Order: sequence, then C-alpha cells, then structure tokens
Amino acid sequence: NDPWKYLDPSLFTKSLSKTVRRACYGAPAIGWGPTILPIVASLPILDVATEPNHDATEREERMKGTEVRPLPLLAVESLWDGHKSAVGVTDTAAIVSAVIECVTFLMLRRPKENHPQFSLDCWRKCGQLLLESLVYFFMEAPDSGYGPAAASLDGLCTTLSRDILKLDTASCDEGIGDRGVSNIANWLWGEEGLQSALFRGKNDSQKVRKLGCLLKSILIQCNEADGMKPKSLIPSFVNFFHVIILSSGDRSNKSCTGDEVKLLLNIMEICTVDDFFPVRGKVKFSEDEMVTISIEHFCVNDLLRWILVHSSIATTAIETDFEILKKCIQSMPSFNRQKQVWETILRELIKSFCDFTTLAVGLSTMTRRIHNDKNNESFKSSHADLVRCAVLDSFASETCDQMMNSYRQSHHLLRDYDIIESSPKRKGNLLLFITTCLGIHDSSHKSLVSTSVIKHWINSCLVLNTDESHLEEKLILEDEAGSNYFLKALLILASLPGCELISTEEVLNLIFESWFEGGMIWNEYAVNLLTTFGEKASFKDQFILKASSSLRNDIHCEPPLDHAVLELTCQAWSKRAMRLLRITKLDNLDNLGLGSAELWDSASLSTERDFSEYFFLCLMYLLHSFNSAEQRKELISNANESRIFVHILTSIAKSENPILESFNHRTERNHQLLDILGGRAGTGETL
Repeated sequence: NDPWKYLDPSLFTKSLSKTVRRACYGAPAIGWGPTILPIVASLPILDVATEPNHDATEREERMKGTEVRPLPLLAVESLWDGHKSAVGVTDTAAIVSAVIECVTFLMLRRPKENHPQFSLDCWRKCGQLLLESLVYFFMEAPDSGYGPAAASLDGLCTTLSRDILKLDTASCDEGIGDRGVSNIANWLWGEEGLQSALFRGKNDSQKVRKLGCLLKSILIQCNEADGMKPKSLIPSFVNFFHVIILSSGDRSNKSCTGDEVKLLLNIMEICTVDDFFPVRGKVKFSEDEMVTISIEHFCVNDLLRWILVHSSIATTAIETDFEILKKCIQSMPSFNRQKQVWETILRELIKSFCDFTTLAVGLSTMTRRIHNDKNNESFKSSHADLVRCAVLDSFASETCDQMMNSYRQSHHLLRDYDIIESSPKRKGNLLLFITTCLGIHDSSHKSLVSTSVIKHWINSCLVLNTDESHLEEKLILEDEAGSNYFLKALLILASLPGCELISTEEVLNLIFESWFEGGMIWNEYAVNLLTTFGEKASFKDQFILKASSSLRNDIHCEPPLDHAVLELTCQAWSKRAMRLLRITKLDNLDNLGLGSAELWDSASLSTERDFSEYFFLCLMYLLHSFNSAEQRKELISNANESRIFVHILTSIAKSENPILESFNHRTERNHQLLDILGGRAGTGETL
C-alpha cells in the first residue's frame, strides 16, 4: 500500500513545490489549498538531495550552503512562498491556512518507520512557519472584506486559533515526548518564539483588532472544550497586556484606545487576573526588568483614567472598561477589599463630573452576569450588595435634589425656589441612570440604592401634591416633554410586576402628581399604571376622589388679582379637569366643583375678588377642550342642579366686579357661553 512504490517522491515534491510556489498559477486556492495537507501527510521524510536517482552534481548543488530539508517540509516551505504569488486576499488567506494546517500536523504527528523525527532545526522551521502565518494575519491581512474574502479571512482566524490550541494542549501533555512540538515547546512559546512574533512591528490599531479577533476565536473554542485554558499562551499574553498598559502612559491622554481595551479584556478572559497581578504585586516584564504593580493600583489609576477619557469622547469602550474593573474586583479575596476599591472608583468618577450615561453603563455592567462564567453565581447573588454603597446613595439623593429643584424652577411660574449653586450641569442620560439605580433594566429588578433613597425620591416628586391656599403657588407649565425623570422612573418601577419598593399609597400619590403636571408622563405612563392598579378594588375610585377634591378646592380658593395670572390659572385648572374627565364617565360639573348654584350666585356678590370671572374662565377653557357642542351641553346638563345654566348666566349678568361692570361686557360673556354651546337654537330646549 505504499503510494510511492511506483512514484518518485523527490521528483513529485520538486514538481509540487514549483507549482505551489507559483500559487498554482492563479487557480483558486480555496479549492486546491485543502488538498495539500493529505499530500504532505503521505510524503516520506527523504530529502531530494539524498536520493540515489539524482546525480552527484545535483546533490551538491542542493546541499551547498543549505540545510537538508525533509520532503514534507520542503513542500510546506514552497507553499508558504506561494502566498506571496497569490492574487487577492481570498487566495492568500487560503494558502496561509493550508500552511498552518500542514505545519501543525507535522509537529503533532507521532514518528513512524517511514516518518521518523525531523532534526531540531527542521522542527524550528515548522514552528517558524506557524509564527510567520500568525504575523501575516495580524500585520498583513486586511481588517475586513466582503463575500469570499471575508469568509477566507474568518477561516484563517479559525484555523489559527484551532491549531494553536492543539499545539498548546500537546505541549502541556507529559506523554508527547515523541511528537515534534515537544522538541521546541520552550522555544515556540518563549521569548524567541511567540513573544517575538507578538511584539513584531508596531502595535497599531489593525494589529490590535486582529489579535482581538484571534483571541475571541480562541475563547469560543475554549468554551466549546469545557472551559479549557491555553496554558502555554499565558506568559506571552501577560507580557503583551503590560506592554499595552505601559505604552498608554506615553500618550497625551494617558489612555488605551477602544480596540486595546477590548483586547485586554479578551486576554483577561483567557488568563486569570492573578497572572497579571500576583499577590506580591510584581510582574516579570523582561529579562532584566521587574514592574511593580498591584491590582488596586491598576484599578484606581490606569483603569479610572481610561474610563474618564473614554467617557469624554463618548466611545463604546466604557462598557469594556467596567468589564475589566469587574474582573479585577471579583478576583479580590475579601469582600471588604472589593467594596473599598469600588467605592473609591465611584467616588472619583463622581468628583470628576463623569456623565450620567457612563455611570449608568458602569452600574449595569458591574451587576450583569458574566456569560459562561461558572464561578459567577456567588457574585451574582451579592452583586447588588457590592455596588450598593453609601457613595452611590449620597450621590443619588443629591442628584435628585438638584434635578428636581432645577425642574421646579423651569416649570413653576410664580413659586420661588432656592437656586442651588453647583458645578456645571452634568451631562448624559439622567433617566438611564435613575432606572439603572432602581434595577429596572436588570432581570432580578434589584435596586442598587437603598430604600431610604427611593423614599427620598418619592417625597421630592410630591412637592406639588399639597392643597395650597394660593393658586399662584400651584401654577406650573405642563410637562409636555416629560422632563420630570424621577417621576417617570418611579412610575415605571411601580408598573413592574411584584414591585414592593413603592407602597400603594405612594403609587396613588405619584399618579396624582403626574395628573397635576400633565404632559407625556401622564399620557404614556400614569394612565396605563392607573388602569393596571384600577383592577384593585377602589384604587381608581380613590384617585378620582383625590383629583376631584383637588379641583373643587382650587375652585374655592381666592383667584389671583392679576388678570394675566388669572387666565393662566384657569387654563391650568381646565387641563387638569379634562384629564380627569377622560378617565371617568362622571361627566358633570359637580365632580369639578362648578355644579353648585350657590357657588355661582355667591360669585356675583363678591367685591374683593373677581370670582365670577374666575369661574367663567375655568368653565370656558374647559368647554373649549371638548370637540363638539353636544359634549359641552351634556357636561352642563348632567349637573345635579337642573337650572345650573341659568345660575351661570345670572352670575355673569349680576357681577359688579370692575372687569364686568359694563353691560356690554356682561352681555358679551353670556353670548360667548351661548355660542360655544351651539347658540340659542342649540341651548333653548336642552338647557
């Protein structure tokens, strides 16, 4: 069964080498590349210069100044030369993939009678071809491609990671003394081998990204192999890790790039944190140099600086920064030590005026379970305890005070609030920060702030939820944009199934506050929540009673003396009344406080305050909110007082207030009311 019994292996190898050295003369390498490995595997170890079929002259020429090469290695060397002759990324990547497969096979194959051991130099040549293929991948191969080129590059990355893991496993196996890789393991994974290849050239963005892709592929295959870790790669990657950290200090911003941070995280997932930060705090960097570094120093100095730099330029590296921080904190043996480092990092981020989005991303990342981390369950159960701290509570409370004060100042028209002098406005997504603190985005819905902080937020939102004696005190702009983020977040929290952080009474008060402020939060959150809680007995009735009582109390308050303020007050009252009418079927003036004949009769007798004008404007603005005259007439006709319409007209006609003292003015008011109800023809019979 010897395939070479009737075929000269030397001549065949010579012909094959010539062909592959020219990349098969342009034939698609993706087709013929995979066929090279079976051919190389079947070639005997005989060298062309030692075969008897060749004359002495040829043997001398072949051996002159040249190390004797086994036939399989000669073929693979020629194949490697062929990648320089290939046209296009697709063919080149396919040829390099074939080289990797061949040299890996040769170094892992057990010696047999017709496949004896190579010399040490030949084994090193095999290892050198593997390393050159690695260098090609991260320095010469393009970052990305399309169609066949992309598939070929992905295939090259997969082949590299797969075969490197095979060689690593074999190098760590004590029973592989007869395999080729055992002869060069120390050299292959040491400073002259893998480390030299990794540090070749500049660590530019392309090299960093390609190494990151390679490590991701290695991680995927490690996870598929029950979490196997490549032990032989650790020293080289640990050194590369520290080189990136040290080189970042030479830049103007003293930070790593986003690609570098992702690469560091991938390295940390392959290795363990103790590989980078031993207990003694010393890491070997080179033969003559020792770098003293501790995990706390790395977190509080390097990592904190990176977070601040990345947040200032709004990069996607922020999440990766916190992933690294989480890994570092998890590796600390003491929970108190973990807590101290976390509080220090958080405190410095707050002092540095880090934006809300970065803080939210950090909190979310620190509490998120690490995918495929088998040792993560204990951390998952205590993640909220680690992140929840006095620093976060204090910041959350202060933020609420500042933001709610700012909100009141921007929406309250006449009420005076203390102006809080503080640093420039903190940027970022405040709502995301609040909802993250409340645990809304986490599947377990565990709050990251204490219950006392949540109660403080609720009380801060309920400042307007009082029965003030002066209407001017409650005159606010409607929150059309939904900028009361704390109120919005608390309503979202209350809507979560099984929420126990907010009592039913607090939910009622929050909904009432949203009803009072109106706008987007009421329409999109509070109404839906009211419907949900409305399933509970009497909850919706309690809200209707509370809102109705508020409207009636406002009617009985003394109206503002300034007519412009009076107009604004009446508009605000009518909007609140309309919001209540839209969620209840009780469409009558009695629920709003305007259905009493005694109220309208007494208004015309008042001389100090313009109650007639106040009631009239509230009613008119409310009627204008309806779409049809029929709906307006129904509102008035449903009042308990059957002749309430007459009392309204009489109140206007008899008013002796300065603003209505002329007969023409009183008549005009009555005409306006009649017109909005459909004119005389439309009101005669109905009212």
